Amino acid sequence: MNTMLSAFADNLKNTVKALDITWKGMLGIFLVIGIIYIVVTVLNIVTVEDKRKAVAQKIKGFFKKK
Repeated sequence: MNTMLSAFADNLKNTVKALDITWKGMLGIFLVIGIIYIVVTVLNIVTVEDKRKAVAQKIKGFFKKK
């Protein structure tokens, strides 16, 4: 009986250690996803004006040729 309780206690300790590692890994994953999201959003904000100008130039050039 003591052996079973000892094994259960060891398993519980290992489970707690595993959960400790798991939440740190999940936090790291979510932080990286958040950083990527912020970088993509900032790049879209910064480059959207250039994209609009390029499209406007193409449209003007298309109608001037005819």
